[in-house]
Formats: sequence, structure tokens, C-alpha cells
Amino acid sequence: MLNQAMFNKLFGSTNSSTSPSIGAVTPSVSSTRPNVHTEFIALSQTLGPGNWHNDVRDKIASLIARDAGISELIEHANLLTLSGHTNRQTELEVAMLADSALRKFMPPQAALNQPKTVAKLTSIRLGDQNHYPKTEWLIDDVLPSSGLAVAYGPPGSGKSAVALDMCMRVTFGIPWHGRKVRPRKGRPTFYVAMEGETGFGKRMTAWGKHYKNNKGDFFLVPHATNLLDDHEVENLIDHVRSDAPANKPISMVVIDTLAMATPGGDENSGKDMGLFISNCRKIGEELKCLVLVVHHSGKNSGQGARGHSSLLAAADTMLKINDGVITLEKQKDGESNLYWGYELRKVVLKFSKKKEVSSVVAVPTIAAVKKGTSLAKQPKMLLNVLNSLSSICSSNPDLTAAKAEFIRLHTGKPSTASQAFKRALEKLNEEGYVIVNGGQIQISGPL
Repeated sequence: MLNQAMFNKLFGSTNSSTSPSIGAVTPSVSSTRPNVHTEFIALSQTLGPGNWHNDVRDKIASLIARDAGISELIEHANLLTLSGHTNRQTELEVAMLADSALRKFMPPQAALNQPKTVAKLTSIRLGDQNHYPKTEWLIDDVLPSSGLAVAYGPPGSGKSAVALDMCMRVTFGIPWHGRKVRPRKGRPTFYVAMEGETGFGKRMTAWGKHYKNNKGDFFLVPHATNLLDDHEVENLIDHVRSDAPANKPISMVVIDTLAMATPGGDENSGKDMGLFISNCRKIGEELKCLVLVVHHSGKNSGQGARGHSSLLAAADTMLKINDGVITLEKQKDGESNLYWGYELRKVVLKFSKKKEVSSVVAVPTIAAVKKGTSLAKQPKMLLNVLNSLSSICSSNPDLTAAKAEFIRLHTGKPSTASQAFKRALEKLNEEGYVIVNGGQIQISGPL
């Protein structure tokens, strides 16, 4: 809400019992302008605590667009005052909404008098590699440090759990499926949970219990925010700025989900989807961070994310989450068609004779075996060993530990088991289930 000082700065000093000092007018208006007094009386008959802000905002925008004066709006604001509120509170709120609408429909006069400026263009000559813009990453080759990323999947796939896991790892600087998180000490992240807000606190607690990280610069914003509304977008940006720790750049803002962030909008409309994308870009640019959107797949999950195709075109990164596999479908500045395995693991938070309170955590596993292929006994056994090891560590399995566990389970002599391990690992690497990287087994590879 606009404070008194800002109100006076914008509109001059006024009070509820006298007319505003700037351009005061009488209730009578010409036939070419709206009658604010009459329209506010009609509006007041339908107002309540639940719809006041949105309905008054829309009415003020309509009046401003039809050339109503701000002083008129403030003069008659008391007609909109609800029980339990003062006329002065209503005046301040109407002034704020009027200022927002005025900036939308009428650019400041100073801006109109200034010559239009454009950004200075630059060129980079072929061969001047040192001047090429370089992509910076939050998660190496997976999530860039800026731009727009989308993680989508069908209901029940665990897409929110996967998004939360990525967000937490960026917060604490914990490797994700063996890939480095930058910076290593982590940075603040914000998760705007618009679906299942009440249960999201349990997910946070479950992740902290599973990974023994209970305190850090992860911030849950359990409020629905309309990203088709300029005022609400600005409100979200201001809120994140005010809550972020001083001198710590923000890494990521997660919007969960696109459907809840576009109430009344049409996902299949290029206009509505374009406005949503534009406002996501605005959030990222003003906060200098990545915006990750959690979204639903269509009725046929094989046909991609739900809604207008402009989302796929605009996204720098597109992740599909389904059936225990995270697929990197699009990477603007890197390799696509990579995949990682995950499973939703139950974590008990409280247990008593009457009730068990639990939630789930997305933990890394070896990606699911590709359909239409079969593995021999030894590679399959090694795959099971890697699954077990990866589920109890926060990064990729250690090669030495995997070999020791494989030999322990093998029925042959140690020398025979060692050779069997080598052949099994080569087979998994050949088929694309794993990538051997130094002393680590990276649980990702091309489809």
C-alpha cells in the first residue's frame, strides 16, 4: 500500500473531509468523460473483502483510460470504503492503483519530451573469441544463471519435487546428479508455490531432513501471484528484493505452476502466453536471476508441454519430468537430449500411534532402462548396484565403491568378478546408461 509520504509527493496533501489540492473538480462531468461518482456508487454495491482489490483496480483502469482525473478518483474514494477500514486508507489505496493505471495508459510528460534513445550496437569479429559472450551456469550444462527455464510433466510425476530439489541444491551449492552447482557456496533462491501451498512446507522439511540441511537462504513464497497483472508482477519483484539477504545475489525464482500464475488466462492463446513469458523475463532481468517455471504436460505427455508453442520457443532450457526420468529436451546454449534418473522417496517427519506425517523427496538414481532394450545379467546387476549407491549419496556413485559392491555380490573369484565388472561397466557406457568420468560414474547420457 502507498504510504503517506509517497501519496503527498504524487498527489499533494489532502484529507477525507476536503477536496484534493490538485485539480479539484465537482461531481458533474461533461458527456465525454465518465461520471466517477456514479460509477463508484454502482461498484460499491458489489464490493467485499475478497474482491475489493481486483474489482477496484479494473474500474480505476477503465476510468483512467476514459480520461478520468486522478483527483476525481481520490475525491470519491470514500464511496468504496469497506467496514473496518478508514476513508484515508481507501484514498491511499485508490491513489496507488490510479498511479499504476496512469503509468500504463499515459507515459510521463518528461518521457514524451525526450528524444527516443536506442541501445548502442556492437559487433564481434570472427576470431575474437575472448569477446564472445559466455554462458554462465547454476548447474553445469543444465540450468543457466539467467533466462527462462521450464520443467514440465503430467500430474503425479514429481515435477515439483524435482524442481524443489534443484532449487535447494542451488541454495546450498550441492552437486546435482554429479554436475557442479555454481557458486559452490550457493546463493539465495525463492520458490513461489501456488499449488498445494499447505503441503509444501512438509516437502521443505523432508528435503532438509533427508540431506541434513535445515537452514539456509531458501525462501518459500506460499502465495498465488497473477503474472498477467503488471501490478502483481511488480509486487512479487519488490517482495523478493526486500526478503533477499543483503549483498547476496539471487540465483533463482521458481514459479509453480504456470496455470496458477495465469488465472483467467488462456494457455493456448499466443497473447496470454506472450504476456506471461514477457513478465517472467522481466522478473529475471530485474532480479538478475534465472526464472524456472513448473508446468503441466498436455493430455498426451509425448506431445510436450501444455499450451501455446511460444513457451517452447522462448525457453532457454526445457526439462521433461516423467516416469522416473528427467530429460533435457532443449538447451539453447548447450547439449540437448541428456537424461537423469530420479525416484520419489518417502521421508517420515513425525510418527505416532495415531498418525504418520510424511512427504517425498526427489533423489537421484540411474535413469530407467530404455524401452525395447534388455541387459545381460552382469550389466543389470551393476545397474542395480549403481541405483543403490546413488540413492544414498547426494552426487554420482564412486567408481571404487561400485566395484567393491559388485565384487561382493558376484559369485565367482575376485579376479573373475573384477573382469566381469569391467565388461559390465563398458556395456552400460556403450548403451548410454552411464558416463565414466575419472573416479566418478556420471548417471546421465544421451538417449
